[in-house]
Amino acid sequence: NLSGQWVAFPESIAGSLMIRPVFGDEAPANTTAPADETVRSAASILELFPNPASSILNLKLKPGAEAPDQLAIINTLGQVVLQSTFSESLDLSGIADGVYYLQLRKENSKELYLQKFIVHKP
Repeated sequence: NLSGQWVAFPESIAGSLMIRPVFGDEAPANTTAPADETVRSAASILELFPNPASSILNLKLKPGAEAPDQLAIINTLGQVVLQSTFSESLDLSGIADGVYYLQLRKENSKELYLQKFIVHKP
């Protein structure tokens, strides 16, 4: 609604308009999991440090945690800025300052892990 006036939906559209604001550690819109997938905090399987990070982001798996197969860094617009296999050290030199989400997946699992972090280069 760019005109500043409220416009009613046509009666042919059944249901209700719902607005869901995103606050805090919630994921950006395109990182939502399919209905059969469970979203968990990456903090449950690893430690991410330093946060904020400037050039390198370290990922240390917690004891007993299985390493994920896929790793992605997603910006707040939902764009994938880095995608790779799991590594304990990520080079952030090509990533601009901002807020990002680390997304981890296990190949044969229905679990998606997310963790928010900040890139700040002095």
